Amino acid sequence: MADLVFLQSEEAKQFIAGHQHSDINSMLLNPPKEFSESIRILADQILSRRKAKGKLNSWLQNPDIIFPAPLSVEQSSSEATATYKQSLIGAGKHLVDLTGGMGVDCIALSDGFKETT
Repeated sequence: MADLVFLQSEEAKQFIAGHQHSDINSMLLNPPKEFSESIRILADQILSRRKAKGKLNSWLQNPDIIFPAPLSVEQSSSEATATYKQSLIGAGKHLVDLTGGMGVDCIALSDGFKETT
């Protein structure tokens, strides 16, 4: 919980935004003093955002989104794939998502349903 609170802070968001192109290994080996305790979670956010580029571009536009681990982002559907899946499924009354994924497909699919769980 403390990690989530920290990642919501302006200082964390600024660090993530300012280090999108930094060398992660160097950052982990020689972290800035003020972030030495939390450098791993910051590095994971940067890596996750790198993996989301070209795949989840609308998510990247929002600095308030806290991404899951890089592997989860790597394995998630892209927004384009999720939209395609929505076109195949169509619409209905109630959608239940039991996948436990990041929610990319669920968000797209929910557009065609009155209720989503």
